[in-house]
Amino acid sequence: MNATSYVLTLSGSDSSGAAGMQADNRVIHAVGGMPLNVITACTLQTGSGLISMQQSEPAEVKRHAETLLKDYPVGAIKIGMVCHAGIVSAVAGLLQSLKECPFVIVDPVLRTSGGDSLLDEEGLDALNHQLLPLADLITPNLDEEPMLQLPASSAVLLKGGHSGQATCVDRLRLSDGRCFEYAANRVKTENLRGTGCALSAGIAAYISLGFELPEACRMAKA
Repeated sequence: MNATSYVLTLSGSDSSGAAGMQADNRVIHAVGGMPLNVITACTLQTGSGLISMQQSEPAEVKRHAETLLKDYPVGAIKIGMVCHAGIVSAVAGLLQSLKECPFVIVDPVLRTSGGDSLLDEEGLDALNHQLLPLADLITPNLDEEPMLQLPASSAVLLKGGHSGQATCVDRLRLSDGRCFEYAANRVKTENLRGTGCALSAGIAAYISLGFELPEACRMAKA
């Protein structure tokens, strides 16, 4: 296992602290890692929904990520909210320029838990054609999966929380065709925001610590 687990996150800041960067950081710290953050947007959110959003400039997102990657031995990159095509293109270009790219997890953030759109059609097209092909792992939920063009070269963890069933089953398909399932009883709670952020951040932290992907998914789910 690696001595220090540096995880670079590219995500939105959630003023309520329930999702986005704040959720990422809590989980990465809990696993024993060190988060490095690039903010793609500052959002004003409450339990009632998204109130406003100020998006970051693509050049600044790239500059921040590039600087952190140069100065820290990042073991995994977790990409969440990317807002629009400009940020998607900037991030994809940066990943392609790296001589040695860390493990990349893309958690497609298309809507808030309340249904507010967080990525327009142009951004979704860029996500499908520019960023997803560069991902080692993609973590869509059941609602997001039909909107994505998932490459065979990437592992996919299809999250089952939106199934409505008493038992939630997440299904991992590796690029070599192997499959794994992770089942858990549904937890009755009103705190539903940020669950996808937390899971993908946990997987990234365990990957950075040196765990293989199937085990990292199992531990993050637990």
